[in-house]
Amino acid sequence: MFNQSLSKIWILLTVIILIVGVIFICYYLEISKKRAKKWDSFRKSELQLIATYQETYYTSYGHYYQSVNYPLEIFIWTDPKTGNSYGWSDNTKDNQKFCVYANLENGGFYVVSHYGTGEIATEPCTFSDCEKVPNVYSKVKTGAGINITFPVGGEQWNGGENQSISWEQWGLIGKKLKICLMGSDISNIPAKGDYQGKCSDIEGYQISEVYAESGRYIWTIPVDLSKRFLKTPASYRIKIMPVEEVSAKSISYGFSDDFIIFDSIQKEK
Repeated sequence: MFNQSLSKIWILLTVIILIVGVIFICYYLEISKKRAKKWDSFRKSELQLIATYQETYYTSYGHYYQSVNYPLEIFIWTDPKTGNSYGWSDNTKDNQKFCVYANLENGGFYVVSHYGTGEIATEPCTFSDCEKVPNVYSKVKTGAGINITFPVGGEQWNGGENQSISWEQWGLIGKKLKICLMGSDISNIPAKGDYQGKCSDIEGYQISEVYAESGRYIWTIPVDLSKRFLKTPASYRIKIMPVEEVSAKSISYGFSDDFIIFDSIQKEK
């Protein structure tokens, strides 16, 4: 009888240990997933800053900044997790090209280059590799337009933070743009009067007005952003468009993919 009771107790303890172990593993995997997204978001944001610098440099000098290796004397950013320099393709023999890339948590590579921006599965060893980005934003432009280079989608931002919104433009030098925030759910619009009609054509909340050639805006996110919409959004997206009508045969507005904004900073557990 005693042995039977002892056996039951051991079975119960084993089951409890297994349940606790499964819960711990699930929790650990979820935290690891969030950290991976955080690292990749940092990497993409920093590489977009490098791309903005290179495009600005090209506008001023007619060619990109040249270097054999990743130029730490110019670009202070390094991988936020490892502290290593980002990958760089030697462009000293061709000043019309550049390529810089980061190793992502999923084993892929995020690439920004003279050709465009995107992800590839293997490390780029040549400029040809850098140009193999699928669904890349094309540098061959007609008319006028905007391409949002950050956020790229999937980021998790927090109220009270400063976050970078960056873009590329063509045919819009000297023109003012308005940066608008939209709820991903098209039925979720800003509360009446909050946007004062400035983004009413897309039912969006206006973040700011900027000149097209600036290429970047640092946004201090309101800590009560969700209260400015009719219902708490699951996610948002950015749209950038000219303030005034543009006389061009065709114009392409900039849209980001969906990303999340919390009203306050989320603490890692």
